[in-house]
Amino acid sequence: MNATFTPPPQTAFVAGTIVLTAEGAIPVELLGPGDRIITRNTGIMKIGGIAFFRRFGDFVTIAAGSLGPQMPQRDTVLAADHPILLRGRLAMDASGQTSCLVAAVDLAQVLPEVTGLALLRGGEKKMVHLTLETNQIVYADGLETLCASTTSAMTGA
Repeated sequence: MNATFTPPPQTAFVAGTIVLTAEGAIPVELLGPGDRIITRNTGIMKIGGIAFFRRFGDFVTIAAGSLGPQMPQRDTVLAADHPILLRGRLAMDASGQTSCLVAAVDLAQVLPEVTGLALLRGGEKKMVHLTLETNQIVYADGLETLCASTTSAMTGA
């Protein structure tokens, strides 16, 4: 990957996040180009590249089971602006639609009945960006989260 490229932070994962792959659940920082992850959109997809960086800013902690059984599977931390896919009752409560993407930081506002959410202001975390060919919903710590393709993230597509 080009060393001058800055990955889009809103779709990078905090190191330690467990991602569902064809080989099982693996910490995101142990993945590499060519590894196959499981996505909601297309099933199996190969990782095109991976980048590591430090992010300074706000993060959200979501307690295990806060969004439903095994959602997330364990306490997890996401960048505040990382989009999460909500479906079913949660999506209906949040947006009136059967599915919607919501930034982690907005969960408490759109789902006020949900407990186990905490905003961590001004933190610093090691982040891992996965490069995929297209936007995908990736299973991370039991949540369905957006992993934006490098092209769409850079162009806003």
